[in-house]
Amino acid sequence: MKKLLLDADTGIDDALALFYLAHAQKQGQIEILGSTTVAGNVEVRQTTLNTLKIWEMLELDIPVVAAGAKKPLMVPLNTAPFVHGDDGLGNTFLPAPQKLPSAESAADMILRLSHEYSGELTLLTTAPLTNIAVALLRDPGLAKRILNVV
Repeated sequence: MKKLLLDADTGIDDALALFYLAHAQKQGQIEILGSTTVAGNVEVRQTTLNTLKIWEMLELDIPVVAAGAKKPLMVPLNTAPFVHGDDGLGNTFLPAPQKLPSAESAADMILRLSHEYSGELTLLTTAPLTNIAVALLRDPGLAKRILNVV
């Protein structure tokens, strides 16, 4: 079974991806080891809340959701509330999640899981690649431990 780490900026588009991933996990096709979030469609605080909300709505207990980069490395953050709404989920304003995000940062989580599942881990990113860039800057050996980046 594929070991998967999702890196998302959960807006409307990423929420749909979470639906598909939840189905794949329930079918035994993948094992989602965790999720990382990054600023993109909306600010990282909101993408993290959105990710937690969607996993809970889908009744999928993802072990860890870790917040990551608050802005791109080299340019200002440019969110898209005109597309994704103020809450990033089309102004649905879903209830607050029960679970809290991890105290572990997204880059730390990427690096930790890349060591724990060296040669097995697939990074699936539906977001700006800032978290992966930060992790690579801290540990260039990351690239050799990742099976796939999708």
